Amino acid sequence: MSSAVFDGDHLYVGSDDGCLYSLSGHPDTRFNEGKQKRFVFYERGINVYFRNSGDLKIKDYLFGSGYKEINSDSITALLSGNIDPNMVIVFATDYFPKAITQNGEGSLLRKFLDAGGRVVLTGINPLVYEIDDKEKQPVGFNVPAADTVLGIQYGENDTRGFGGVFSCFVTEKGKQFGLPDFWTSILQVPAEQVDVVLGKNENGFVSAFAKNYKNGGKFIQAWFDQDAPSRLDAILKLSEWKID
Repeated sequence: MSSAVFDGDHLYVGSDDGCLYSLSGHPDTRFNEGKQKRFVFYERGINVYFRNSGDLKIKDYLFGSGYKEINSDSITALLSGNIDPNMVIVFATDYFPKAITQNGEGSLLRKFLDAGGRVVLTGINPLVYEIDDKEKQPVGFNVPAADTVLGIQYGENDTRGFGGVFSCFVTEKGKQFGLPDFWTSILQVPAEQVDVVLGKNENGFVSAFAKNYKNGGKFIQAWFDQDAPSRLDAILKLSEWKID
């Protein structure tokens, strides 16, 4: 109930529990502060992961935070041009248009990552599915595509590759970005496949992570609730903060 006082590197605030608290900050480690070109991908009617317009909530939050909205047509044009290594694309909708994933390591998506771009996923990796472009929903499995395009090996090209639904827990590194303490997910990988572990399942396999590519490119996998995604500020931090 009291007013906070700032003095040097600390913020002092009195509390109704009778204590005076001193809060310290941390060095600004944002990735190219003020220079980043930020985009959020959103496509209406995709039925891959989010339900009840969960992806719309994420898109609106990021749009309100200064991210430019793009869709299937505009992302293809964007990735076909000159890639700025300061560019980040958050996929609010878990869908990769075929135009940016075809040709495997030679795909527009992989070229973007190898040029220093950054991708943030907010739910399941859509590369594991064969998605009907008309109905915009999964019609089969395409698990090996994740390895071909991203170098991520989930496993067999059937339900075995999904590994089942497991409880997952945030790591200390993940807490730095404000990720939830707990979530459930499928598609876990061994830790040696990634560079930064942000969350593990109950068996020690990795569900949330960052994977490095050439020239500082990063593919960041996070999981947010399908129906009511929260802690959305974590997406900003994952997008804009430097990951060691």
